[in-house]
Amino acid sequence: MILNDDDLLDLVVETWRSMPNLVAAIGDDPAVIVAYKFDYPSVVSLAKAVEAMQAPQLMLAHVRTTIANRKDGLVHEFIWYCKARGNIGAIFFNLREDVPASVPGGMKFKHAQIHDQLLPPMLDGYEATALVLTEQSSIDFHKGGLILTERGIDT
Repeated sequence: MILNDDDLLDLVVETWRSMPNLVAAIGDDPAVIVAYKFDYPSVVSLAKAVEAMQAPQLMLAHVRTTIANRKDGLVHEFIWYCKARGNIGAIFFNLREDVPASVPGGMKFKHAQIHDQLLPPMLDGYEATALVLTEQSSIDFHKGGLILTERGIDT
C-alpha cells in the first residue's frame, strides 16, 4: 500500500495539533500548525507560502518521495518551517518529545507510530534561515526535516 503525500501531510498536522506542549510552545492555537500543499496551477510557490507566514506559525511541506528498498518501502521527506515568537528550541524539543493525544499508547512523537504502515518519524534538527527578498529585506525563519518511512513488503 502506498500512502498519499497529501494524506501524510494532514496526518502529521493533525498529530502535531494534538500535542499540548507543542501547541503551547507555538502560541496556544493549534490552527497555526498548517500543511502546505502544491495545488497546480493555483498554488505552486513554497517560497511565497513561507514569505506569507505570520508568526507564530508552523508549516509542513512535502518535498520528496524516494524508493528505499523492499525492507523499508517508500521514504517521504518533509520540511517544516517555523516563524516563532518565542524560543525555537522549545518548539523543536516539543516536536520530538511531546506526546500526541491522537496516537494511542502515550509514546513521544519521535517514537510514535502515527499510521500502521509507517515506522516512527525521524526529525533531523533545525536551522536558522533567511529568505532574501531584496537587497534591503529578508524573512527570517527556522526549518527542519521530517522523514516518514513506509513499511516495506518484507516487514
